[in-house]
Amino acid sequence: MNLSLRLLPLLWSRVLLFSGQIRFPGLIRLQGLILLLGLPFTATMAIEKITVVSDEWQNYAEQDGTGYYFDLLRAIYPETQYHLEFSIVPYSRSLYLVEYNKANIVLGIYQGELPDARLSQYVVERDLVDALVTPELASKWRGPESLTGEVVIAKLGYGFDKVTEIKMVYVEQPKVINMVKMLKARRVSAILDYEEDLKAYIDEGGLGSAFKIKKSVLAVNTYFGFSGDAQGKALQSRFNSEFKRLWDSGKIQALMLENTGSLAGLPEHP
Repeated sequence: MNLSLRLLPLLWSRVLLFSGQIRFPGLIRLQGLILLLGLPFTATMAIEKITVVSDEWQNYAEQDGTGYYFDLLRAIYPETQYHLEFSIVPYSRSLYLVEYNKANIVLGIYQGELPDARLSQYVVERDLVDALVTPELASKWRGPESLTGEVVIAKLGYGFDKVTEIKMVYVEQPKVINMVKMLKARRVSAILDYEEDLKAYIDEGGLGSAFKIKKSVLAVNTYFGFSGDAQGKALQSRFNSEFKRLWDSGKIQALMLENTGSLAGLPEHP
């Protein structure tokens, strides 16, 4: 018989006596006894589940779980301690889920869409929004200010009018096909979205080469938002401290470049 096992009854009685709990041996944890005997023991840490919601953003939050936003979360919440559960949902729904504490983190939102106290301390990305414009507007384009006074449309929930000082007539529409039809019929002068999506609109709507994409007509700081419960506050606190550390180490810049091929969306130094 192994010597450690022979000594087990004796050592157990001494532990009980020393702890003053000799009448209640069930209170002595086997874990402590194993440590006392010098036997190997590995503690199992509880893995915290984090529910993350986001609209789909190319190079930032993709259906397959890739993108700058997702990689940033993986760096801040390592899999040894956390289980990240990603869900791609419409933008307005992602805000709703976190606002009412039905999800923990929402990605890529603007200031004012949740209370400031529930936003990340640091800007996570400088969101560059593009425009698909009619031939008429393209012919007189002089920059983003050319949208002044024009009827401009975007997907429901995007709220671009809240993050720019350009005085445009702004409307939203839940269906992309309707936005494209309105542009083609000149009921609107421009669609605000991202370049890859706008290219698809041109192809799917049969718009032709006369409709032009104007890049970076808006540049808006984006944040991550957190639920207002205790878990959300703890996750927010960790995010803020870890983001600064990763920035100082150069990791944020590397993740941006790796996922987007550019540092154009990199925020200012925190």
